[in-house]
Amino acid sequence: MVPMAVLGLAMIDPHAALLGALLMALTGIGIGLQLPTSMVAVQNAVPHRHVGIATAVTAFFRSLGAAIGIAILMALLLAILHDKAPAVAGSPSGAEIIKAMVGEAGSALPTMDQGLRLQLTAAVQDAFQSIFMLGALIALASVALAMRMPDEVLSERPVG
Repeated sequence: MVPMAVLGLAMIDPHAALLGALLMALTGIGIGLQLPTSMVAVQNAVPHRHVGIATAVTAFFRSLGAAIGIAILMALLLAILHDKAPAVAGSPSGAEIIKAMVGEAGSALPTMDQGLRLQLTAAVQDAFQSIFMLGALIALASVALAMRMPDEVLSERPVG
């Protein structure tokens, strides 16, 4: 569900707010269903005396992976924006393009004409589409890796 929803986010018109909200909700539901399931699998895979440690390590690496993943994807987004910026705009950084597109007062491109703004809008849309497609590929890879995990029966030992 998550790979398809993220791919859908890459393909929809940026102005389709309702469809975007629906796809984001499906992404959130898919991830939300996966989180407790993976935690139970980890807790079941360790001896009872190590359940707390396994839970903490899982939460730590989940947070660490999210932080690193966001940093990498944001760096890629800014690099793609910088690369796709029209030459007439000078050589703005990806951050300057985003500031210009949201109309921040301190932007290096506050007085751009309408034609340049349309070119930058297309560059921003292409950059975000590329990042969402990459996100869909990462989500698909995680599904493929999860399918390779051994099928284990949950323990019926008492908790306590």
